[in-house]
Amino acid sequence: MNEYEYVDGQRHSSFADLFVYYEKLNQEILQEKEWALDQPYGFQERELFDVCYAKTPAKAIIIYLHAGYWQSRDKSQFRFIAQDISSQGYHFVLVNYPLCPTVKIGGIVRSIQYAIHSIKNFFRYKEIDLPIILCGHSAGAHLVTELAIQNSKSVHSKLFHGVIAISGIYDLAPLKDTSLNQALQLTESEIQYYSPVYKNSLLIDLPFTFLVGQKETNAFIQQNQNMAKLLAARGIVKKEELLEHDHFSLLQEFFKKGRIFQHIEMMYDFISI
Repeated sequence: MNEYEYVDGQRHSSFADLFVYYEKLNQEILQEKEWALDQPYGFQERELFDVCYAKTPAKAIIIYLHAGYWQSRDKSQFRFIAQDISSQGYHFVLVNYPLCPTVKIGGIVRSIQYAIHSIKNFFRYKEIDLPIILCGHSAGAHLVTELAIQNSKSVHSKLFHGVIAISGIYDLAPLKDTSLNQALQLTESEIQYYSPVYKNSLLIDLPFTFLVGQKETNAFIQQNQNMAKLLAARGIVKKEELLEHDHFSLLQEFFKKGRIFQHIEMMYDFISI
């Protein structure tokens, strides 16, 4: 059952054509926008980030973590997301991170922590000091949520100002009984430690938005609902099912007038008060 809910049921025949379309957009945006590509934030091969600069005077920075079940995909597959976001005053940063089984999930979390600090320093060096919104999709949604919870315990200044989590997995336990665990190699202690649903979220004072596609499996929809409910006690949570969308078609909602685009604008308005 878990194999269907987390693997087979999430696949759609449209994915191949969709990624051909996305790749066409990726190539176009590389020519149309100003980029700083493959900026290192660590010593591992995949510890790199891309920056797509805002076309208009910048008002915020969005840091995006890609999908891939912590074991596949690359930031270069998702550059198209920056198209309309950067045109509306956001510097858009896409982050690569080490993948399982080369590292464990804990190693990925640590890499992302380094990435956030490095990205802040990248902009600070350019005398750019703007609010930061973390945004992640699928595995990336898990990572931004986990990072937000860990950051809530930090004695350091706030690293970011809001989180948008799209189609995330926040309870890792069901993955142990799927083919995904061949690369993840999750232990019981890792499941407890790196599953945001098991954490004390009472210290979190960040606004969160949880989004999921209406055509995703029941497990993904339930994970989205459960995490949103857990944080709702703080009174700073929005959640929505994106109508007629599956796990990857929903990325088109980053385009202008799309629901993800609108949620980013609402998040910016909230943190700017």
